[in-house]
Amino acid sequence: MMKIRYLVTSLEGGGGTFTLPSIIDVFRKYGCDVKLTACELRDGRAAELLQKAGIDYDLLSISKRNKLYYIKKFFVMMLKDRPDIIVTSLRGGSLVGQVVGKLLRIPVVSWLNNTKKKKYTRYFKNYPLLWIADSQSVEKFLYDEMQIPKGKVRVWPLFRTTHTQSVKQHYWNGNSSLIIGSTGRLSKEKNYLPLLEAVHSLIKIYHGRFNIKLFIAGDGPQREELQSYIEMHHLNANITLLGHIDNVPEFLKTLDIYVQPSLYEGMCLAAHEAMEIGLPVVATPVGEMKHTVVEKQAGLEITGDIENSIVTHICDLIENPEKQRLYGQRGRKAVEACFGEEQFSKTGQCVVQFLKDCVSYSKK
Repeated sequence: MMKIRYLVTSLEGGGGTFTLPSIIDVFRKYGCDVKLTACELRDGRAAELLQKAGIDYDLLSISKRNKLYYIKKFFVMMLKDRPDIIVTSLRGGSLVGQVVGKLLRIPVVSWLNNTKKKKYTRYFKNYPLLWIADSQSVEKFLYDEMQIPKGKVRVWPLFRTTHTQSVKQHYWNGNSSLIIGSTGRLSKEKNYLPLLEAVHSLIKIYHGRFNIKLFIAGDGPQREELQSYIEMHHLNANITLLGHIDNVPEFLKTLDIYVQPSLYEGMCLAAHEAMEIGLPVVATPVGEMKHTVVEKQAGLEITGDIENSIVTHICDLIENPEKQRLYGQRGRKAVEACFGEEQFSKTGQCVVQFLKDCVSYSKK
């Protein structure tokens, strides 16, 4: 049985960690012994999912420490319990795992979950035996920007449809408040300030006709800045920052329109979850959304000035309500065709077989 040590940056809630149980389940399904380690805890929300899935984990530190500290701790851990492969995810964890793997001559496989450029990612780009891209856009980034040979890249989309979510049946028709929503970390890359500004403009445009509300689920370093904007413009009755929520699908079911104004993404699980239940999606053409939303015409593309583009698209959906159903149904069909349970498992099986072949060859 191939021994894998899976190293992540933290157990903070988010797409990169919330998918860990599914990934580890596939590794184990195809004959791998997987042990999970996180450099630090942070908010620990992913730990709850791991516990529910019966997955144990080790921590290199409870609180945030520098990368040299993590490298030393992980180096000692790997000396005591040497795996066949180190799998890394998220940039901090990947840096630590790649350095330790190089020092101990343990093959490393690294996930890449977005196209954000980091100097150390480029510096250590040749350390991994294999890069796993979570989307087509990240695959392209690895080829074009990081110059990784094609034989060293596999694509394993993190999103998979569950077929357990109820499909949206009723779309907004003007007889109730229009509910706009998004979910993600309140950080610069998610670019939520233009969304707040767009909703502010929409409230002015449709004042007296119907109510418009925006709910954003998630937390992060920009919360105070966003809340200040809400209070400065007296928008507390219309815009709510919900903080972390445990049940994203249930939240999505309360919405009429989903907006994702991100500056960069990888897979972007939230937008694809919105499409899975049939929500019309307005999104920037970054990450996998470029393929799903734009190329498959499964949503409305944010271009140019982000605030104005969001206003234009939502006005279009308001004035032409039949388009809500059109884009909602297109989105659902697109994700069902591309991201089913069977595809997710088969892709994982191919990755596992590649790793087993590499380990067998190295032991000869």
